[in-house]
Amino acid sequence: MRAVASDRASRSVPIIITTVLVMVGLTAPAAHASTTASGQAFATSASTISGVSPTVLPQAGVLATAKKPARPQATVIPGVKRLTVSWPRVSGATKYQIRYATRKDFRGARTINTVKTAKTLTKLKTGKVYYVKVRALRGKMSSGYSAAQKIKTTSSTPASVTVTAVPAGVNSIKVAWSQPKRAESIQILVSHHNKALDSAKTRFVVKVPVHARSTTITIPSSWRAKIGDGSGNPVFVRVLLKNAGKSKKTKIAWSYTQARTPSGTSAQKLRFATYNAGSVNATKNLAGRAWTHRQPAVVNAVHRSQADVIAFQEVTTARVNGDSGDRQYQALAKALAPTYSSVLTDKQIGTAPGATSKGAHIFYRSDKVRLITSGLVANDTVTSIAHLKSATEQETVKHFVWALLENTATKERFYVVSAHLPNSSAPESQRLRLGITQGIHGYMSGKPGASTLPIVLMGDLNTDVGRYPTGPTTWLRQQGYYSAAHAVQQRNIRLGTTNNQYHTVDGGYPARPFTYAYVGTRIDHIFIKNSPGAASYDNQVVLRSNGTFDERFRGSDHNLQVAVLSVKNRS
Repeated sequence: MRAVASDRASRSVPIIITTVLVMVGLTAPAAHASTTASGQAFATSASTISGVSPTVLPQAGVLATAKKPARPQATVIPGVKRLTVSWPRVSGATKYQIRYATRKDFRGARTINTVKTAKTLTKLKTGKVYYVKVRALRGKMSSGYSAAQKIKTTSSTPASVTVTAVPAGVNSIKVAWSQPKRAESIQILVSHHNKALDSAKTRFVVKVPVHARSTTITIPSSWRAKIGDGSGNPVFVRVLLKNAGKSKKTKIAWSYTQARTPSGTSAQKLRFATYNAGSVNATKNLAGRAWTHRQPAVVNAVHRSQADVIAFQEVTTARVNGDSGDRQYQALAKALAPTYSSVLTDKQIGTAPGATSKGAHIFYRSDKVRLITSGLVANDTVTSIAHLKSATEQETVKHFVWALLENTATKERFYVVSAHLPNSSAPESQRLRLGITQGIHGYMSGKPGASTLPIVLMGDLNTDVGRYPTGPTTWLRQQGYYSAAHAVQQRNIRLGTTNNQYHTVDGGYPARPFTYAYVGTRIDHIFIKNSPGAASYDNQVVLRSNGTFDERFRGSDHNLQVAVLSVKNRS
């Protein structure tokens, strides 16, 4: 039989080739090109294939299940009839579940739900062991439970914790403490002095949750002149823990609030110093401490400070050598020349007897500062408060000095005041100190430009916030004066501004400075108004390598105080 070839083998038949993409995220093509055996091209649309559409397919992961929350780590603090449970916040969790029981297997356990990260379990039995665990929930999903905590309620006295304090803002500090072993309440005691923490009348209280480990304390407005912005004083705190009616106070911690950086350029910043140099009469009977011996050290201390303006106190009109020769202020002026000049003339000072009546002075560097005008004012002319140091004893009428100066680099002007307030703890003297301070402020407020020009008030104010919390320094802060001690950089802040802690033994000239447990008592002050902030503050104490005073720079029982302030004028 003759074989017959099939015509299907020789005919050109279109062959449609369609590719269906299954790779997630790719788009099916609109058309696919094919050819026949004879090479003729055909174009076919993907849409002609049943069930295939040229659209973007779903992305991977859309159908994936949500992730369950992480397992929390619980902490439990026991109290007398309560347990405080806390844990860190778990990302994604919408609530938490606490289980607690008196059995390790949690038989008969109670369950509590909360959206917070802490819970106090109350109405428990004293001296009973409890087991506690926590888990995080998100919808119907949950983490595993934390490891069960075995804890016993207790009526024992709380144990102490360690406390730290750091600045948190110009009117706030952050206080942190370690985890207490037991407590049913925690309070932070806050005051202006370490001893003032002991009395409810001289402190305020901040309550915190038992589970807390830190808190930011904002100083109330009624306290800010003492321990807030620009007060020059730190905030003292201690933690009070209570349990079952028993309490435990921690050691004291302290911190300044954040200092303000003075505005202005470097050319607008000057160095201001104050120095009670000690009168001729103050040391005339102290061996080796006569003014003729001390003056070189006073001059050295001034040059070391590099002060552009310096306020002196107790540089009197008494003669250095008996009844003839230079007066103390004249001798010092000659020793400081030509670097420094006085803002007062001999005619302004007059020839009043020695003591400390006209012992306040202002000197300035003539290459940095120019004198515009100045004056000398008796303290009793600016206050109506009786000049008494006690109920029966009169107070010497001192004078304060003021000057209007100009920064030669910027031509900006500013006022400076040097004052020496009475020294006595008697109520009469306390009232007089405040009265004179108020009088000086009132007097200077009447000067041209005083509402906007910087006013630097310096001197021995015989006042510290510890002994006189409502005295001149607090009052000055209330009027807008900023204490330079509240500086960005502080030096020797734990030393006093005087060295008279054992005056009856060493006359105020100990071999080594006295270091206070917290901050030193400061009666010598530098304040500035209308230009707040201080770049640095130095209680200038120069020591030898063995820790003793370097006598080349110790010219007084007081230490020189120096600060960098801005005299930028308001625009």
